[in-house]
Amino acid sequence: MLSALLFFYVNLSAFHGDGTVVWLTQEGQAVVQRVDHDVSRIYSLEEPQATMAQVRARLDRLVAERIKVVDRPGIPDEVRMSLGFRDADWRLHKFSLWEKDLAKQQAELRGLRDVAQEIIALSAKRKPDRTEHVAPGKLTVVRPSGISAADLDAALR
Repeated sequence: MLSALLFFYVNLSAFHGDGTVVWLTQEGQAVVQRVDHDVSRIYSLEEPQATMAQVRARLDRLVAERIKVVDRPGIPDEVRMSLGFRDADWRLHKFSLWEKDLAKQQAELRGLRDVAQEIIALSAKRKPDRTEHVAPGKLTVVRPSGISAADLDAALR
């Protein structure tokens, strides 16, 4: 059975060959892709129920309609990141912005990044489940098989 996507964070640079992706399902299954120097490391984690309850409570407090991204034209080689979540009404919301602009955004967007950082920190405490060498410029986002394709497509659109 496929799981519904609860939260995602995509911050990858194919040009630089680095970045991080986090997928989190409603059941607490997390997949983290950490890329550095064209080496992609994939981690599969199961979030403890207490952690999931905290994450869910944080996401339920967010009102997506109040989150406004301050955007601007990009410059060459700049990284565009995406993050998103399912709200209390179970709607999936996505926000895209330039990586360097995150600090200037609303606290809610920075809070979503903090959720990703917590999950990334958990992955750093273990060995990757899979390591792949990626040809320069050929970096792709890992698409976990346990998450519905429709959710993944909506997040990556």
